[in-house]
Amino acid sequence: MDQQPHTESEAEEHEPNQSDTAEEQQEVSEDVGTSQTSKRSSHSTRRIAIIVSAIIIAAITIGIFALAYCPHEWADANCTSPKTCLKCGKTEGEPLGDEGHVWDSATCTKPKTCSICGKTEGSALGHKWEDQTYEKPKTCSRCGATEGKSLKDETDDLIADLKQDLQRSGEHKRYNITIRPS
Repeated sequence: MDQQPHTESEAEEHEPNQSDTAEEQQEVSEDVGTSQTSKRSSHSTRRIAIIVSAIIIAAITIGIFALAYCPHEWADANCTSPKTCLKCGKTEGEPLGDEGHVWDSATCTKPKTCSICGKTEGSALGHKWEDQTYEKPKTCSRCGATEGKSLKDETDDLIADLKQDLQRSGEHKRYNITIRPS
């Protein structure tokens, strides 16, 4: 009796001949068909695995590129921070130190001050007072601060105080002064 072929190539080599029975020829034919079907199935599975792998690799590559690429919008370096991207936080260079201060001018009450780090330089300017007038109290010409009262307000306060004192003491009758309500 002939041996059955184990592979497709063996099946091809085993050509059916006159001496083979019909049953043997059918078995060889079924073995060859099964082998080809399993080969096609294996080939399709391999193709699907390659396509899925390619998609995964593409997705990972795009993800890495998206994380690595940023159309930077740079904020300038200053006294405490290097040049910094406002979108991703990436930095370049070093802080500028004393050369990078953003100074707010000195005022009457505060020295020149860095608006970034709070460092001060020099001293406050102090007020530049203009004397009080009848209408206005003592006033700083730099910042507009006032101190005290106008001469008119001081005079009105003085008169009101005198009226109260005179009424309490009764002296207004002695000098024949009439006190009118304010």
